[in-house]
Amino acid sequence: MRLGFDFGTTNSSIAHYDGRALTSIRLDPEGDNPYVLPSLVYIDRELRALLGTAAASEYLRRETGRPVAWEKRPVGEVEVIVGGSGGPIRYVQQMSVVVDTAANGRLLQSIKTALRDPAYEGTEIFDRFYTLDELIAMVLRELRERAEQHFGEPCRSVVLGRPVRFSDDQAVTERAEEILFKAGRLAGFTDIAFQLEPIGAAYLHHATTTERQTALVFDFGGGTLDLTLAELGGGEEPHVL
Repeated sequence: MRLGFDFGTTNSSIAHYDGRALTSIRLDPEGDNPYVLPSLVYIDRELRALLGTAAASEYLRRETGRPVAWEKRPVGEVEVIVGGSGGPIRYVQQMSVVVDTAANGRLLQSIKTALRDPAYEGTEIFDRFYTLDELIAMVLRELRERAEQHFGEPCRSVVLGRPVRFSDDQAVTERAEEILFKAGRLAGFTDIAFQLEPIGAAYLHHATTTERQTALVFDFGGGTLDLTLAELGGGEEPHVL
């Protein structure tokens, strides 16, 4: 069984299309829309992770109204270069960050936006460093497991939606797709394909429209906006103009 995943900046969802009917999966019974999972991850000091509305609720329960304890921690040094009439002046600056050591956990949101940053490799949460593909895999794995509970069978094939471009730099877009592929592997998928999000958004209309049409696909997401003209329907393959 092959699933379609929309891993979104704000929300994520999954569905299965058998050529006749589209089946959406209830992912977040606590949320306003149970068919989407907010792309939120809350990781506590025991490195246990909660996702979706449960992550937001746990964050509010454990972090609201607690004492704050700020601690300054060194993180390394950087070389600073300052221009001047007599030539550049170089010096080394010690860097530090201020950490709230009383935090019970950390809430992560908009993880997908990090795919556009070629310098972002991941983040340290308490005593563990999580790579970006590991963070994304948490969301994808949760979606896969809930789909398997719904269908009562293993789900190892997936089509992952992705923006047309993550960046004007093609290398950034290729890197982002590679990270998504690694995340899919970590989440337990063995057969991974990609589809551009505007095509994914238009496909159900394409499959159910008997007349050939030119359509404007407006994919307004939390992190990217794609506008696409496409010829759809009529029993022919969709064609992006």
